[in-house]
Amino acid sequence: MFSWAEEVGTRRAEMLQIRKSHMPTPEQLEQLVERGEELCIELKRKGGKMKPLYASPDLIIRTIDFIEVGRAEIVNACRAKIFDYREPDEVFISTRTGLVLHRDSVTSIGAKAFEGAGIKNANIHRLRARKAVEVVETLVEAVFSGEMIGSETSWIETILTIAAERMGHMSPESLRPYLNYVLRRRIEKSDANAVAKLKAKRRQLEAHVGTLARRLSQHAELHRASRMIAESRTNEAVLALRRIADELALTA
Repeated sequence: MFSWAEEVGTRRAEMLQIRKSHMPTPEQLEQLVERGEELCIELKRKGGKMKPLYASPDLIIRTIDFIEVGRAEIVNACRAKIFDYREPDEVFISTRTGLVLHRDSVTSIGAKAFEGAGIKNANIHRLRARKAVEVVETLVEAVFSGEMIGSETSWIETILTIAAERMGHMSPESLRPYLNYVLRRRIEKSDANAVAKLKAKRRQLEAHVGTLARRLSQHAELHRASRMIAESRTNEAVLALRRIADELALTA
């Protein structure tokens, strides 16, 4: 169930609409694998409209395995203990009732899973957000590799529009924070940015070395001034101390 949120970006209400009847036949699945295509499923998405959702053959294979093994065990147990039980078409069902899960149950199961993994204050939406970043990142990569061309404004709009369609967002602008995040991360990883950071670090080190050198010089001057005072060379000591004071004023 969580794989649908992580790999497709489904919301709770959407994953609970996934049905056994949506699954392809072995022949259809084989064709998807051979063509490298995804399975298109029409679901009622946010806003109440029927929109497509795309799942990879690998995810479909794992879902069919769950239907034939884990889910089948739940169905058999419910048939044995619940009078007149009828198996629903929905894939994700309750282990207790054998009926489709409630959205709150999905939230609770997700929270427990994250807590068990040592991740605090997280829910299933985090998986959907991760998928949103992945979708935007793929589109940005297509832009920078030359697969998408046009002005900056046009490719930004294209990325947001396609990502919104994939994620079932009503407004492309709602995905702009993900685009900004991906672009910032790309800049951080770029060679030009790495060179700039190294240059800045070098400047800071050079400045630090200069500061240390001045401090050592001042320390030596203080040592000489103290010797002059001990030798009653007062005027020379005053001049030496004045030079140190002037240097401190310049570096302050």
